[in-house]
Formats: sequence, C-alpha cells, structure tokens
Amino acid sequence: MVDPNLAAFILAHPIQQPDGELTGVLELYRNSEEGPFYEEDEEIINSYLVWGGIALHYAEMYTNMARQRKLNHFLLAVVRSIFQDMISMDSVIVKIMVRTCC
Repeated sequence: MVDPNLAAFILAHPIQQPDGELTGVLELYRNSEEGPFYEEDEEIINSYLVWGGIALHYAEMYTNMARQRKLNHFLLAVVRSIFQDMISMDSVIVKIMVRTCC
C-alpha cells in the first residue's frame, strides 16, 4: 500500500457498471521521480476499466444466479419431501380402507 501523503502525483478513476452505477475507484500514485501522469495514461486506464466494470458486472450476475440456483434446489427438495409425505399418507389411507372394507 502506498502512502498517499508521499505521492507527488495521483490519478483517480471511477469503476462503473455498464448501467453507470459506481462500483469503485482506482487510485494510482507516482512519486516525483517517476513524473506526472499523462493523457495517454488516462486513456489506457479508462480502456481497462471499461472492461473491468463489465467483468465485475458479470461476476455479480453469476454470484446472484448461483445463489438463486441454490435456493431453487432447496425449495425443490422441500416440495418433493412434502409430496412424498402426501403419497405415503395416501397409501396408508388406501390400505386402511381396503382392510376395513372386507
């Protein structure tokens, strides 16, 4: 980690989602020996951050879909269990009715 108080030049650039939502801020520091940031540096950073924002967006979507998939599997297991219990109860009732009938 660089101490911002020791940096002579600072370049900060927003990291945005494709919908414009701010995800974070990239901060770059240079000391006086390395010289200032130039417009070319900003253009390079901007081009990388566009792709970085898209990658973060897709990673978030994947995480949300995985969470939803896990919930769906859980709910399916619960429903299967309920229906299994219902089928078991139906078979018990049928057996009782068959035995009492004759």
